[in-house]
Amino acid sequence: MIKDAIDAFLEPAPEASAYIFEIFYWVEGMATWGTIWSDPTGPVPVPSPNYSGRPAKVGEEMYLGVWWYNNGEVTVTGHVDLELTAPSGAKHVLSASSGQDETQDPNSGAASVFNPFTLNEAGTWSLKATLSHAGDTLDEETTSFPVEVPAKIPTIISITVSPKTGAPPYNTRIEGELYGEDGSPVAYATVNLYRDGIKVDSTSTDAVGFYSFTQVVNEPHDFYTEFEGNDKYEGCV
Repeated sequence: MIKDAIDAFLEPAPEASAYIFEIFYWVEGMATWGTIWSDPTGPVPVPSPNYSGRPAKVGEEMYLGVWWYNNGEVTVTGHVDLELTAPSGAKHVLSASSGQDETQDPNSGAASVFNPFTLNEAGTWSLKATLSHAGDTLDEETTSFPVEVPAKIPTIISITVSPKTGAPPYNTRIEGELYGEDGSPVAYATVNLYRDGIKVDSTSTDAVGFYSFTQVVNEPHDFYTEFEGNDKYEGCV
């Protein structure tokens, strides 16, 4: 009896044990959270990664979260650190907005959700999630995901010249609208004016995509306008 009591006293206490089983994400336009990475080998059923179905694009805000599970015999207070590494090598440590330092009994888990981060580079990003308890690392998982350049919106530019004829020299007004293929105006964009194939002026569209030029005409000329495009829109002539 005394020996059993001594053996029980000397037996080390069970160590904390927990593991990360899913890293999930959301960007605007998704109906629900998606999965970047998951571990199907543990006791928790997990969804298969589906990031390829809706990859993030440059300029989007990405929300990330980490699910973890206490698979040990003692309670665990899980702290999750999340670090992103951009294609350029720049590192970004995210801060949690909810679920950080949750205490979970054995056979239960929690999710830490992090503040959104604006993806500012195209290419392959890497992600490292570290789960710790009382300062001791219990699990660390890494994965990578591509960030795409968003497809540019095709544009259309209209042009009218008035008057088209007159006694030289006379002033003619050249104007039009710049808009996306979906009909939305392209505001505050640079439009170039060409006369006989040579660029002679530039201006910016207004809030509704309208632009105008005034030219002095002494002889017949061919005019056209051009939008060179930008990060969001394709160019057009």
